Amino acid sequence: MNAILSNIPDGLARKYLLFLIGWSVLVGGSLAWTINQESLKTMGMATATARTNIKKDIVFRKWVALHGGVYVKPTAATPPNPYLKLPNRDVHTTDDVHLTLMNPAYALRELQSLEGNNTTSKSHLTSLKPINPLNLPDEWEADALRRFESGAGEVMSVQQSDDQSYLRLMAPFIVEADCLKCHEHQGYKLGDIRGGVSTTVSLAPFLAEERKQNVTQMVLHGLLWMVGLVGLGAFFRREQLFDAVRKRMEDEVRQLAFFDPLTGLPNRRLLNDRLKRAIVLSKRTGRYGAVMFLDLDNFKPLNDEHGHAVGDLLLIEVARRLSSGIREVDTVARFGGDEFVVIINELETEQAEATAHARNVAEKILAILSVPYEMIVPDGTGERMVVHHCSACIGVAVFNNNGASQEELLKWADKAMYQAKAAGRNSVRFYEQ
Repeated sequence: MNAILSNIPDGLARKYLLFLIGWSVLVGGSLAWTINQESLKTMGMATATARTNIKKDIVFRKWVALHGGVYVKPTAATPPNPYLKLPNRDVHTTDDVHLTLMNPAYALRELQSLEGNNTTSKSHLTSLKPINPLNLPDEWEADALRRFESGAGEVMSVQQSDDQSYLRLMAPFIVEADCLKCHEHQGYKLGDIRGGVSTTVSLAPFLAEERKQNVTQMVLHGLLWMVGLVGLGAFFRREQLFDAVRKRMEDEVRQLAFFDPLTGLPNRRLLNDRLKRAIVLSKRTGRYGAVMFLDLDNFKPLNDEHGHAVGDLLLIEVARRLSSGIREVDTVARFGGDEFVVIINELETEQAEATAHARNVAEKILAILSVPYEMIVPDGTGERMVVHHCSACIGVAVFNNNGASQEELLKWADKAMYQAKAAGRNSVRFYEQ
C-alpha cells in the first residue's frame, strides 16, 4: 500500500484511500445484502415446505371426508376406532370379510404416523378438545390453537431442540358439514375452529445449503474486492485510464446489485423496478399487463439425484428458454431458487382479450419448457448425459389501472401459482379477485 501511495501525488493518494474505503464498504454491503437474501430464501423455502405438508394433509382429509370415510380391514396397527360412535362403524362383506370405518381424522392420523421415522418433516392433527387422546396438543400447539380462537390465522415460529433448529407451522381446521357427524356432540357448529394441523420441518438441510451459498458469496466478494483493489491501484498509477477503470467497476457493481449471478436474469430488485414501470405504462396507455409467477416441478428431486451442478445447468437453460419465449418489451426475472417471474406488457385494452393473450403466453412457456433438457456434466471420470423432462406451474395476475401495487400483484400471482400446484403439475391458474 505504501509503495503504491509513494508514487501518487498527495491529492490522488487521499482520493485513492477514499475510493478504497468506499469500495470496501460497497462490497461489504453487497455481501451483507446477499447473505441476508440467502437467509430470507432459507426461511422461504422451509416455510413453503411446511405449507406444502399441511396442504397435503388437508387435501387427504378432504378426500376421505368426500367419501364419508373409508372402510379397511382392521389390523393391530389400525384397530376399529373406539372413539367413532356410529352404528355402521364395523361391517361384514357378503363373503364375511370384516371391515372397519376410518373417519377423516383417524385416517389422517394414521397417515401422519407413517412419518414417524422422517427426521426432516413431521405433521400432527390436534385439537384443544380431542376425542382421541393421541391428538392432544403439545404446549406450542395448544398456544397456537388458542390464538386461532382469538382470530389468528397461520401460526409459525422457529424452535431449538437437541441443538437443532426447527420451523413449526400450524394452520387451523374450520368445522365443515362433514365434521359434525363425529363432533356435533362436542358443541361445535359450522365455522368454528375445530383444531389444527401442525408440521415440524428441520432447518438443518436448508441451513447447510445457506452456509454453502454464503461461503461461495464470501469467496466471490473477496475476489471482487481484490480485483477492485488492483484496479484502483492501476487506475491511480495511470491516471489516463481513469474513465475506463471507473466504468468497469460500476458495471460490476450494477451486475451484482440488479442481476442474478447464475442465470444473468434480473433479480428481485430490478424486477420490482420493471414491475413498477409496467404498472405506470398500463395506467398511461390503458392496456392490460400480466404478472406470471412460475415454479418448476420436481426441482428438488433433480438436485438430490444429480447434484446442484445439474440443477444450476437446468436453471440456466430454463432462463434461456424463458427469455427466448417473450418479447423485448417484456421481462423475465429469477425470483429465487427455482421460481421465476415474467412481466407481460402492452396486452389488449379489454380484459377478456388480455386474459386470453396472457393464457396463450403461459401455455407457450409450458410448451417451451416441456422439450427435454440434455445436459452434459462431469462425473469425475469423464462426462455423462443427464436428460430431464421439465414442467412448471404458473400463476397469473392480470392488471390494469386498478391501483394494485407491485407487492400485491406478486402476491396474487404467487397465490394463483399455489392453486396451480394444488391442481397438478404443468398447469396454469389465473388469480380471480
